[in-house]
Formats: sequence, C-alpha cells, structure tokens
Amino acid sequence: VQEAKADAQKAAEECERLRREEALVRDEETRDHRHKMELEDALERGKKDLKSLRQEMEPLQRELDVNGEELKRLRERRANADALASEQQKQLDDLREDYKSVEVRKRERESELLDLRRKLNSKDFSAAEQLDELQRLREEEMQRRKEIEETLEAARREFA
Repeated sequence: VQEAKADAQKAAEECERLRREEALVRDEETRDHRHKMELEDALERGKKDLKSLRQEMEPLQRELDVNGEELKRLRERRANADALASEQQKQLDDLREDYKSVEVRKRERESELLDLRRKLNSKDFSAAEQLDELQRLREEEMQRRKEIEETLEAARREFA
C-alpha cells in the first residue's frame, strides 16, 4: 500500500511537473504567435511604405532623367560654344595678322612713293618715264585696294 501511495505521489508530482511544463510551452507558443503576428504586421507596413516610397520616387526619377538630359544638352552646347569661340579667336588672330601685313605693305608703299617722289623731283626721269611710273603705281594701288576690299567683304560675310 505504501509503495502504491509512493508511486501515486510520484505520479502526481510527475503529472504536476508535466502540467507546469505544458503551461510554459503554451505561454511560449502564445509569445511566439504574438511575435509572428507583430512581424507579419511589420512586414505589411514595410510593403506599404515601400510601395509609397516607390510612388514618391517615380516623379523624382523622371525629373532626374529630364535634368540629366538637360545637363547633357548644356554640356554639348558649352562644347560647341567653346569650339566656336576658339574658331572665332583663330579668325580674329588671322584678321589681326592680315591687318599687320597690310599695314607693313602700306608703309612699304609709302616709303616707295617717297623714294619715287624724290627721284621724280630729281629730274633724272623724262616726262614719259614719270607718267609710266605713275601709271604703274596707280595700277598697283588699285590692285591693293581691290584686295583689301575683298578681304573686308569676306570678313563681313563671315561675321554676319
């Protein structure tokens, strides 16, 4: 009888321990279920937030694309403007060089005219020779003026 009581006592203790363990497992399952629900809610909120951010980002991305294209066009225009400015600077330098050479030729002509006047005034030439020389100089001067006018006209057309 005592052994049966002891066995019953042990069985009751074992039953109580198993009930406590079962209660702990249920509590843990309840916590796990609550945690799972919280995680699912957080996942749904995250999905909604992501969708909302994507919707907000779309117009910004389109604007960024438009601005990128505009920046590309502006860079191309700047490169073209730089090339044009470089070309115009070269043309201006060429015109300056042409002007300098024309000025040098003009001074040479004036010097030549002074020498010719001295010779003509020295009476070493006959009147016919003087007329021939003056005619030659007049033709050279007309040719030079024609060249200057052509150069000026070309420059005006180029810059117009």
